[in-house]
Amino acid sequence: MNNTWWMNSILISIVLAVDRVRWKEVCEAGLDNLLQSIDQAAADRRDRQHQNQRASATSTVPKCKVCGLICKSDFGLRSHMRAHNRPS
Repeated sequence: MNNTWWMNSILISIVLAVDRVRWKEVCEAGLDNLLQSIDQAAADRRDRQHQNQRASATSTVPKCKVCGLICKSDFGLRSHMRAHNRPS
């Protein structure tokens, strides 16, 4: 680790600790930046998830060829098809 960087970091901390108003402003600004970056990351994840959902919605949907029921998944369609294949 670079001793010059370490010493500068300590000096900046001491100067800010002496000036409590400035120290508080620096801490609040850092916290605001952190919270904004967390919110932005969450918004990016939501956008990606919604894009994936839109892409999957435009793909083929499982639909029963007998009665036209639209299922959410292939598994659901296979399960539904058992109702048509049961003996009466």
